[in-house]
Amino acid sequence: MPQIRLPSATITRARSIPIERIINERGIKLRGKIDRSGPCPLCGGDDRFAINTKKQVWLCRGCAPKGGDGIKLVQHLDGVGFREACAQLSGERFISSGSDKRDEIEQEPRIDCTYDYVDEHGALLFQAVRFFPKDFKQRRPGERPDQWIWSLGDTRRVLYRLPELIEAVGCGKIIFICEGEKDADNLAALGFTATTNALGAGKWLPEYGVHFRGADVVIIPDNDKTGRDHANKVATALKGIAKKIRVLEILNIWPECGPTQDVSDWLSSGGGGAGILKTAIDALPVWTQTATPLMSLTSLISPEPELDAWPVLDDAAYHGLVGEIVRMLEPHTEADPVGILLQLLVTFGNVIGHSPYYLVESDRHHANLFAVLVGTSAKGRKGTSAGRVRAVIKDADEIWCTERCVSGLSSGEGLINAVRDEVKKWNAKEQCEETLDPGIHDKRLMVTEPEFAGALSVMERHGKGPAHQDPLCLVNYRPMRAPLPYHRSIDPASS
Repeated sequence: MPQIRLPSATITRARSIPIERIINERGIKLRGKIDRSGPCPLCGGDDRFAINTKKQVWLCRGCAPKGGDGIKLVQHLDGVGFREACAQLSGERFISSGSDKRDEIEQEPRIDCTYDYVDEHGALLFQAVRFFPKDFKQRRPGERPDQWIWSLGDTRRVLYRLPELIEAVGCGKIIFICEGEKDADNLAALGFTATTNALGAGKWLPEYGVHFRGADVVIIPDNDKTGRDHANKVATALKGIAKKIRVLEILNIWPECGPTQDVSDWLSSGGGGAGILKTAIDALPVWTQTATPLMSLTSLISPEPELDAWPVLDDAAYHGLVGEIVRMLEPHTEADPVGILLQLLVTFGNVIGHSPYYLVESDRHHANLFAVLVGTSAKGRKGTSAGRVRAVIKDADEIWCTERCVSGLSSGEGLINAVRDEVKKWNAKEQCEETLDPGIHDKRLMVTEPEFAGALSVMERHGKGPAHQDPLCLVNYRPMRAPLPYHRSIDPASS
């Protein structure tokens, strides 16, 4: 009987079941409170099986070293699949209606195909990996033959099918620049020379231009605004380097082309071929920077309002480990990579505290930063970027996430009170010091306010402050007010 896709609400309910309840229902005895351990119910041992009730994860060092969440635990203990485990936990059962409109079965991502990026001599530098359901990641070879590192790090970025590209330019052949490895492979299958850059549209690097000196270039963008913007960026980068630059819109050879479709879709539709493509290329005018921006037939019929181009941060800003983390998170979030980068820099500077510094001549530059994220309300995904970064930091410093990451700015005095020093008083009668206020030992404090105007109003001491007006915040809401009377002093830089 065909199976249907599980509703997302069902999966959410299944994941909400506490992992300790799953253990208790199966009569498994473990020691401890938060980090609990004991014999594995499947492979035995003494303490190889463990759960963490706070993080809601488990593992067995013997038979399941990767572990997982509650759904994975039911799959492991009961020997059932994903559907059955969700059904057990949620208390629901599903029967296919047999309709042609039924959804597909829930599937975990699996590698669909890989695309090798090699240097001029054919040595593998990294791979672009396509997953099913559709997703992309990059990986580079590790030290062992069977080892992969799922990030590019400082690996040299090169163009796809680079050796063929270099040879074809030397022979004076036409070079196609596509928007994706699949498109390049399909054009190569027709006998053309085609390439693309890694990481998709908008990721063209200036150093790629060295391979196109004196080349005859044809750029084929996808049928959307992102694709056309990418084509203009590439053409601009190659101006004065390539001998000839032309841009072929898919709509020119395939009027039925839908939004976001590409040259591979045209070829698979059955209406495309090498002859038609060659004829279309011969009729193309040479691209010039002063030419009218590329437009689709759809935009000619229903013109879109002209908007200023969204600024793109230079790739140099993503240098090093911070950039690797941003690129690792980018395919899995709607947040802008600039938002993730700023959140990560500010968060890291707060987590490591005020002690580390970078010395510039005689001046110490500490890592504490202050930032304002500006974006369209409900669309800028500013809060989303913060949540993604904190999820990474939580594994390294959970105490910081739960206790030193707050919101609810009410007054300057309240902010100081949240990082106040210890207060002692000399007891003349007992001839000793007594502690009146233990103060706050951990001086790290990450204050996040959802609206910058609220912070400005607090600075002006206008009204009662946003703590009385905005209880919905991005992180732990703790109105920061000073106790009265207030007599505390600290080094403001420590906050």
